Amino acid sequence: MMSVLRAPWAVVHSPGYTLDMSGQESLHPFDVHKYRKIADLLHADGLLDGGTIIEPDPLTEPEAASVHTSDYMRLWTDPETMAEIFEVDYLRNVSPDTIRTRYLPPYFAMAGGTVRAAREALQCGTAFNIGGGFHHAHADHGSGFCFVADVAVAIRLLMREKLIQRAAIVDCDVHQGDGNATIFAGDPAVFTLSFHQEDIFPFEKATSTRDVPFPAGTGDEIYMALLREHVPDVLDAHRPDIVFYVAGSDVHADDPLAAAELTAAGIVQRDAYVWRHARKRGIPFVMVLAGGYFPRCPEVHAASIGNVINLAKKQGLNGR
Repeated sequence: MMSVLRAPWAVVHSPGYTLDMSGQESLHPFDVHKYRKIADLLHADGLLDGGTIIEPDPLTEPEAASVHTSDYMRLWTDPETMAEIFEVDYLRNVSPDTIRTRYLPPYFAMAGGTVRAAREALQCGTAFNIGGGFHHAHADHGSGFCFVADVAVAIRLLMREKLIQRAAIVDCDVHQGDGNATIFAGDPAVFTLSFHQEDIFPFEKATSTRDVPFPAGTGDEIYMALLREHVPDVLDAHRPDIVFYVAGSDVHADDPLAAAELTAAGIVQRDAYVWRHARKRGIPFVMVLAGGYFPRCPEVHAASIGNVINLAKKQGLNGR
């Protein structure tokens, strides 16, 4: 029987990633339609043709419990708690049932997408979750618009199933990945590498395995020099079985929540660099999107994902 070769990449996405904010979108800097816009742009450009497109199952509470405490998980339907995490006061006035049925499902869908993307990456080499990257969620509390630690859950599940022994998180969101840093503090099997602007949220930084802070005003050239200094070294020293790449676009010069000065081209170059160094070492690569709050954010993410897809097609990478 003739074997069927898989495409060397997979994209995970669901219409369920879109959050229904009941007409209150203007109260928050996050574009709730961001993920749909990215998927639409990729479809319009034909970049999803010939690949594996997957709609994931949502994360379950038992899966979330691989990372999060039961006391914290009970607060996921508490209006006061969720208003603080998402920094939206009107959530204090909604019912727990409304939070459960309207506001939690998109995040469980995206977290399930990160788990599924990780499984796909182990099979085909490169996978994208068009969502996820909730790197400010801690085991026992949430912050910074993040309540469930999707990357940490994916790592714990893969380790529990003995699919991997070691993992690396390369976090290039402009804000430090403090949640993942604290969850895996002292765990030699998981290397957390965070590139972040030094003087913004979270103002009390956690300690990653390696932190690479940079000042406001950092642009493409200096940023790429930092990547070249640290990414190959970490991958060679830690030798992970999988890389989770947190690809926040909030390093862009137009982002209102930070003061880095990368260009769109610089972000495309950044993402391709991390992908290339993972895959040249045969390490499966999972990309999640994390932050990005400027109007052209979907276009920048779509351009970057499309570029990596084209690179994967060109090199014909399939499997480990």
